[in-house]
Amino acid sequence: MLASTVPSFCGPIELLQNGDFRNGLREWKNEGVAFLDAECVKILREGSLSQSVRRPDLSFCLELSYSVRTELLSSTYFARSVITFYTNDSKGKGLNFTVIGQTHEELEISSWKDIKLNLFQLFKRSAADPENFHLAALKVTLEIGFTISVPPPAVGISET
Repeated sequence: MLASTVPSFCGPIELLQNGDFRNGLREWKNEGVAFLDAECVKILREGSLSQSVRRPDLSFCLELSYSVRTELLSSTYFARSVITFYTNDSKGKGLNFTVIGQTHEELEISSWKDIKLNLFQLFKRSAADPENFHLAALKVTLEIGFTISVPPPAVGISET
C-alpha cells in the first residue's frame, strides 16, 4: 500500500492501483517470472513488479507499507523494494533519484514481516532535502535478484 500521510478527514489514501493484488497482477508491470499464488504474489529468480504513480497533488508525505516473506536459497539472492522519485528542482529541471527502500536477505523461508517506509525520511536520508524539490511522480518496485562476485580478469598467455 502506498498511502498519503498528509492529514485528511478520510484517513490514508491508497495511491497504487490494485495495490492489494486482489485483481491479480493487473496494473503492475511484470518483469521476469511473477504470479499470484493463493493470496500472495511470488517473484522467482530475477524478477520484479513495479507501478508508477503520477498525480498533480503528489507530495513526499507518503508511506509505503507491504508484507514480505522470503524463500532465498543462498546468500547470493536478495529481495528488496526500490523507490524511484521523479522530481523537479526549483528551476524546473527534472531529476530522478532511485533509492533502495528495504533489503530482505534472510536465507531459507522467513516468517511474514510487515514493512513500513516513510518516503519523506527515506528521500531525505538517501537522496536530498525534499524541501528543495517538487515530486512529480513515483515508481515503486519490488524485486528479486542475485549478486555474483566477478572473477579477476583472465591472464593471457601466448606461445612464442
